Amino acid sequence: MKKKLIMVDYIGNSSEDGNPIGHPIKVALDNKKLLDDFCKIEYLAPNNSRNKLNFDGKGLPYYAIRGKSGFYMLIRNYWIELLNLHKVLKVFYESNTWFYNTDYVLFLWLIFRRKSKNKVLCSTYVNIPEDQLAFVKKIKKLLIRLASKKIDLLIYSNKDFNCKYTKTIYMPDFLYDSEKYSKYNTDIKKSKVISLGTISEGNKEIIEMIEAFNESGYPLEIVGKFYDEDLYHRALNIKKNNVIIRNEFINDDLYCSLLAESKYSILPYREAAYKHKTSSVILESVFLKAIPIAPQFILDKNEISGIGYNSISELSKINLDYVDCNKYNYNELIKKKYLKAGYSEQLKIFLERGNG
Repeated sequence: MKKKLIMVDYIGNSSEDGNPIGHPIKVALDNKKLLDDFCKIEYLAPNNSRNKLNFDGKGLPYYAIRGKSGFYMLIRNYWIELLNLHKVLKVFYESNTWFYNTDYVLFLWLIFRRKSKNKVLCSTYVNIPEDQLAFVKKIKKLLIRLASKKIDLLIYSNKDFNCKYTKTIYMPDFLYDSEKYSKYNTDIKKSKVISLGTISEGNKEIIEMIEAFNESGYPLEIVGKFYDEDLYHRALNIKKNNVIIRNEFINDDLYCSLLAESKYSILPYREAAYKHKTSSVILESVFLKAIPIAPQFILDKNEISGIGYNSISELSKINLDYVDCNKYNYNELIKKKYLKAGYSEQLKIFLERGNG
């Protein structure tokens, strides 16, 4: 009989109208595939994720709202995460659990819980920024150190992450699923750059990107939900005819189709926002053969070849029509780093052998 593993998302990143956003849904579905033949997988996530995750039974009542800043929203989100974690308490002690969407609220919560006799897995995606205030860094490091006593396996996707207090394994945000991606891949590419994902001015250089492509004249398509309507209207006002903007949430099918049909994928991240984070978009760009255009630090950090820049204004001078796309062959990279089998085996060995 298969052992049960509960996959937990106590955060539920969502828009203000309750639409799940970001990548936790995809991560949950992908993680399930890693262990589906080994464990009986169940989800415990906010109710608004129920249809996408297709789970029965009780869900969690609350979800975090992303895209709105301010002290009130910060406290509101932390509070609902704690309320959801209170609902998680029962399964935490009754079954193996994998917290796959996490933040420091989980570490704080774990500190005040007794150690579960079952296995606790925890994914983490960010590292502690070196430029944060010294006392903030000390608090975060203390939370990780104390909480790690209650965690049996930390699964990290940021290679800068360092934790010596518990067992760890490295696993990229996304892994290559041939069954999924092969149906989208095509040799016929449109001569355009695609920019995908939710949009905020604090994380992405949207205006600067549009100005660069206004000057170069190369086709740019921006598809994603703008958190800030003022930013959306500013973008519309400055763009030229070679730039298309679609302010909307898109499902995974359209997301993959747009990446697969595009010759290039751009990741206009601000260094301050992404220096200590990982990017799942760059991985799916590789899987779907869209050449990444990104800040050089993003390409270097992910050890992925692409078109790098130090200032996004440099793109106004690059003629993308004359780039030799044949030199960007990602098949060997996928085989070396992103196949599911090796990571699946590591997880199965851990679950089989126990906590020692």
